Amino acid sequence: MNERIDEILSILDDDVSKEILKESERCFKIGADRAALLFGFSSLMQAIKNRLIKIGKPKDVSDTDWGSFYHDLLDDDKMEKIILSEIRKNSSKYFSIEDKLRRDITYWIDRRNACAHWKISEDISSEMVDVFYLFYLKNIYRFQLGSSSVQIIKDLEDIYDITKTRPGTSPEPVIRRINYSIRNEEFDDFLDNLIDSYEWRLNSESPLLEITENM
Repeated sequence: MNERIDEILSILDDDVSKEILKESERCFKIGADRAALLFGFSSLMQAIKNRLIKIGKPKDVSDTDWGSFYHDLLDDDKMEKIILSEIRKNSSKYFSIEDKLRRDITYWIDRRNACAHWKISEDISSEMVDVFYLFYLKNIYRFQLGSSSVQIIKDLEDIYDITKTRPGTSPEPVIRRINYSIRNEEFDDFLDNLIDSYEWRLNSESPLLEITENM
């Protein structure tokens, strides 16, 4: 398995995104680079969709606007278009992302289009596909509204809430996201908030203990 794909699979939390990414890997292995990039991009869109649905309605969005947006997310023919439209906006109701990330995703949208329409002028190599996998890995949990660190802590809270998550569910997939989601300037505050929120759970068997000790 491609090492980067293995890492992405370890932090994804929905089966559809994983299956599409595995299809991308199968294409990558046989040198079908354009198909690999197409499926890889499709997996990224599916993962972003899943995060938007899981996080739910932002507090500043009306029920009517969220209902329309949510409906389009569930429509396979509209989902990708509505996500990309929001990502491109400088002031989106659903994403708060840096200009660099917005430029980077625009670059990959163009490469995806080159694959879909078989633009001969665009050379899609295995090296380029591997760079896309790295982009996917480093940025998937930055496509959201607000701080990634706040969302990670909330997801951990949900794991320990038996009304939301089956008892015994491992927090490790969420913990793995820390390396890929937290910006350097957020890290100290994130660690302080994590310890404040979960100090009582840092027993000798807790995966959180190992994470906090290594930070």
